[in-house]
This record gives sequence, C-alpha cells and structure tokens, in this order.
Amino acid sequence: MNDVSQVRPENVCTEFRVSVVVPCRDRASQLEVCLSAVSRLDPPPAEVIVVDSYSRSGDAVREVAIRNSARYLRVESPGLSLARNVGSRSAAGNIIAFLDDDAVPARDWLLHLVRPFIDPHVGCVTGRVEAPPDVLDGRECELLGYVRGYNSPTSISIEDANWFEAACFGGIGIGPNLSIRKSIFSEWTGFCERLGLGTSILGNEEGYAFLELIRLGYTIKYASGALVTHPVPMPERTILQRRYHTNLAASTAFLLMLIFEESGCRWRALKYLLGKLGKISTLWSRGKRPQGARLIPGWHVTLARASGLLCYSRSLATLVRNKRNSRSA
Repeated sequence: MNDVSQVRPENVCTEFRVSVVVPCRDRASQLEVCLSAVSRLDPPPAEVIVVDSYSRSGDAVREVAIRNSARYLRVESPGLSLARNVGSRSAAGNIIAFLDDDAVPARDWLLHLVRPFIDPHVGCVTGRVEAPPDVLDGRECELLGYVRGYNSPTSISIEDANWFEAACFGGIGIGPNLSIRKSIFSEWTGFCERLGLGTSILGNEEGYAFLELIRLGYTIKYASGALVTHPVPMPERTILQRRYHTNLAASTAFLLMLIFEESGCRWRALKYLLGKLGKISTLWSRGKRPQGARLIPGWHVTLARASGLLCYSRSLATLVRNKRNSRSA
C-alpha cells in the first residue's frame, strides 16, 4: 500500500480528478460564500457542479453558479439526496466531493480529503466539520451533530465490530463534508431519496449511504485534516431547540427504517435502540453530559421521538405510493 502521507498536491491532481457537487435550494447568498471558498482551493477541483434542488429563486442560484464558473443543473423535485445523485451521475471526475451550500472548505480541504483514496479499498472519505468557535460551546455542537467524539474511529469496514453503529449514527462523519469514488455508482444506487432535507425524514442520508458502502465491501476513512466550517444560526435558544428536535425526530425515523426494512441489520439496530433507552453511551461518546448542557427538557425529547414515528410513517406511505405509480406507468 502506498504511503498516503507522502502524496503531494500536484500528485493528487494527477492521480484523481475531483468533481465538487454542491446541492442548493433557495440559498444563493450562502452559495456565493461557499463557491468563493471553493475557487481558492489548492489543489483545485477538476469541476464544480451546483445542483439546484427545485429552488423558488432558481434564477438567483443559477446566476451565482455561473458567476463562479460552476456547472449548473436543476432538478424539478426537492430533496438533498436526489440532488446529490443527479450531480454524481453528471460528474466527470473519478472522485466526487460533496459540500453543503452553506459550508466553507479550508484552502487545503481537497488535498486531505482525497489522499486516502490511494488505498483502492477506500470507497468513501469524510472530513472534519466545525461550527465557528465563537458561536456554540463544544457540547452543544456535539448535540447538533457538528463534531465527533474523541473516541470516534478513523476507519471502518465490515471487519470492525462496531462498524454498524459508527456508520449509521455519526461515528465516522456527516454529510456536509464527504467524498465517494465515482466508480461505485456503477454498483450502488446512490443516496436513498427517502432520506435527507426535502423528504419526510430530514437527515441520516449519509448514515444509510455509509451502511450500504460498507456492505459492498468498501472501507470508509475519516480525514481530520479535511476541514469544512459549517455556519450555524446565532445561538437563540429556540432556534437551537428546534434544530435539536428535528435531529431527534429524524434519527428516530431512520432507526425505525433500519429495524423494519433492513433484516440483515435488524438486531444491531435493536441493540443500539436498547442502548440508547438505557442511556448507554456509544463508542465515540464524549462521556457524561455536563449539567445544563441539554438543549431541551426530557418531555420534549419524548415528543421529538414520537414525531419520528410519524416521519417514518409518512416516508413509508411515500414508498408505497411510488411503487404503485411505477407499476401503473
């Protein structure tokens, strides 16, 4: 195996052609900041693709994309996973790097994100996502999904005992900063379009993708040097509470999806659920929560979990309706 620490920026560009895919919906001003940072990347990507996810302000998104020399695509249905899939299938590069439209990559982001692909067993690489340090404290960042615990694995494959938990529940990375080999799309259907923003289950699309990639036999790596700053709302308590409520509902719906639809992972998912009910920390937990760190009271957590059941029911209804429509078409 090659020593990836010795790969120079110019060699990364020679070895890999990177397509950066940025889905966007009605956030032209944030997209401008994102693409401005992308234009300063060293090494630069081979191409940048903006996928307009059914924006009401589509002209504004298109103008920002073209002004920043990005290729513009539009899909006529909302959905983060759908937009990522459309961008991936259109990409010319052999590595596809994904950014959120409000994420700001560090100048050397691609260098660190692409290095691990020197190993042919690596199918996906994730990077570090941080909120601006002056916005939230560390515990709140963790609760909102921005940081990984200090015990998080830096690599997972099917041979690791805790691969399922690490893949599905935030142990190896999150969606605003990840990359996948383009060749994988010849054997993988792509991000699940029932998950992510614009669907009934507003998240966890990356966890399901990690699960599928590992079951295909690939290794997922975490590159700590691949830094993306992900802005968050100013710390008004109600905004943070609303976001945390949404995250809890989505994670509950996702867990139900795994239990009821993924027979090969059902017992692992049930074990994880029992552990959460018993307040057993995951492998990558930062440990005992400090007093006062919880964003919402216990009864509100229960309400969020219950709303997750409704989210999953809606997602299931959508799946049944789509299957019925495809049969009648």
